[in-house]
Amino acid sequence: MIPLSYQPHIRAAALIIASLVTVILLAQPIISSTFIIPKGFNEGWNAFYASHAFGEESLYPEITELNSNNYPPVSFYVVAGLGSLIGDNIFAGRLLSIFSFFLIAISIVTIVRLLGGDAFVSLFSGLLFLGYMAAYHRAYVGANDPQLLAHAIMMAGLVLFLFGRGKRFYLFLTALLMLTAGMAKHNLIALPIALTIWLFLYARKDFRFWLVSSVLLLAAASVVLYIAYGMPFFVGVLMAPRGYEIGYPARVLPDWIAPLQLYLTAAFLLVLVRHDRSENILIGLYVVVAGISGMLISGGVGVGYNAIFDLIIAVIIASGLLIGTLVQQCQGRWSRFSLTHVAILILFLPILLKVPLAVVELKSGAIRRLPESELLVAKDVNFIAKHEGPVMCEDLALCYWAGKKFEVDFFNLGQKLKAGVVSEAVITARLDSHYFSLIQAYGGGSKGITHRLPEKVNDAILERYEVSHSSQESGVFLVPKSIY
Repeated sequence: MIPLSYQPHIRAAALIIASLVTVILLAQPIISSTFIIPKGFNEGWNAFYASHAFGEESLYPEITELNSNNYPPVSFYVVAGLGSLIGDNIFAGRLLSIFSFFLIAISIVTIVRLLGGDAFVSLFSGLLFLGYMAAYHRAYVGANDPQLLAHAIMMAGLVLFLFGRGKRFYLFLTALLMLTAGMAKHNLIALPIALTIWLFLYARKDFRFWLVSSVLLLAAASVVLYIAYGMPFFVGVLMAPRGYEIGYPARVLPDWIAPLQLYLTAAFLLVLVRHDRSENILIGLYVVVAGISGMLISGGVGVGYNAIFDLIIAVIIASGLLIGTLVQQCQGRWSRFSLTHVAILILFLPILLKVPLAVVELKSGAIRRLPESELLVAKDVNFIAKHEGPVMCEDLALCYWAGKKFEVDFFNLGQKLKAGVVSEAVITARLDSHYFSLIQAYGGGSKGITHRLPEKVNDAILERYEVSHSSQESGVFLVPKSIY
């Protein structure tokens, strides 16, 4: 038996160690976010549309244009506002992403605490989320993408719901926040669905109020969006063509979910052991709906592992609650204190396994490779900036930093071409006339140009343009052929 006087010190040491592990894992993505290096295909895309939010360009172009906006508007205005202060929408989006990331962790701490977890277990749950995301999904940490902002708003809605305990005012605010989250990223459907089912099962009067409030808020939002953007908003966000691969979830989900096995088991045990607590059923519903929606969403072409972020959040909340549940039912020679620490060590094991690799990458990447990469990207950006006229960038961050206009959205244009929404003649006409003074692409297509555009468009590019030079960081740059 550990003496009572030692227990606070051991708990403090456990939190400090978990915090240090988390800092090591977070160092690389956060440090990299301070460099002028693209952190993903979406960064420049989001930056351009943020600049359109308060600019003269349309935030929601017609579906037949060469660029498309299939995201709701909230994040663009938030990033644009912050970007106007710091002078760069990409870095504004990265800063917002990091802030949102920690807000999600704080919300998890608060949710576990509101649902009966003690302060130690609640804090550990927040660290578990930070550590897991840094270990397995760090590409989204510190990237200019609205996903984490939307989750932060959604989690704030759940905090308000639990804090309000059935009060109508808080229930209305919950609906408002969850709608706002959906207006930042519209694939966050798991928690609202789970909460709706739970209210129907356990609080029928509140369910009716929730349903009416949600419908009225959604109707009001639809009217505002129509007045502000017209039909292009609804067509772009709800009807934009995107391929769907039925077999893709079966190929990728095992890899995405494998590190979550402990937490999925914890969620199952939580509901199994204490299904008499309605709050546990709510979290269980969240896990189930998040798993189903993540599986369905992941089949969309271009969708990444952000499809399971709701599932990650849900199972980590469940894991924190399970520790408290097991401790409350602890009997025999195991002390509650010992059981708590064994449980947190087991739950932290998938994260600890990533630490050695993170240390190696931090040393080689953040200290040496990132500055070198930034110099190469700077040369590529300067090369783009020197070309007069329109430039067609696969990585839109390069065109954004070069001060060019948003001309072509490779991914969405590729989807529209495949669906027949846009004719190939539209893009080939511009290639014929050498409308673009430069084309940047990463390669990987059937002809080595880009996999995001159809083969015929790749052929048209190679027929009318030739490679000027290639870059270790930015792929190839093509200029018009003098004769073709």
